[in-house]
Amino acid sequence: MFVELGPHPVLLRDLGETLEEAGVRYRAVGSLRRGQPASATLDRSLADLYRAGLDVDWEAVLGAPPADVPLPAYPWQRRRHWLGEATQRADLGTAVPQAERAATIALFVRRRIADALGLDDVEQVPEDRPLADFALDSLVIVELKGRAESELGVTVPLQALLRVMHGGTALDLAAMIAKES
Repeated sequence: MFVELGPHPVLLRDLGETLEEAGVRYRAVGSLRRGQPASATLDRSLADLYRAGLDVDWEAVLGAPPADVPLPAYPWQRRRHWLGEATQRADLGTAVPQAERAATIALFVRRRIADALGLDDVEQVPEDRPLADFALDSLVIVELKGRAESELGVTVPLQALLRVMHGGTALDLAAMIAKES
């Protein structure tokens, strides 16, 4: 696990390429990010490291746990929102067709790109628009790789990701990630 300390991570992409060429599994995050609140970027980096297996002393981060919190009295909607359902049907234990997985992963990709660009609506990132049109910097691409790996439980080769980012759409990227799952 690597944390790049500084006002804006610039080495994550190069580090990733080097480690992948060496066949090393890794997780790399930046500490701060230009133009974004320090607390948000530090929280995201800590969460990414935790998802990757880092043992975090949460009491040191958050302080003592608060007293019990009362839950709302209204009935829950009973809808699931986990991406795991895109790859496995819990009720039958059967695999979901690749096209259905790819559509769910495409929405995941579009949401992460919209977040990175500060867009409020995922519809501002059409699934069939070339990703190169969004002029995503290498940091956003490396972060997208890390988020996909930690949240979807797949390994996304950086070189394959870069090829799709420069010539494909969110659907193409989702299809590539779906093949890895």
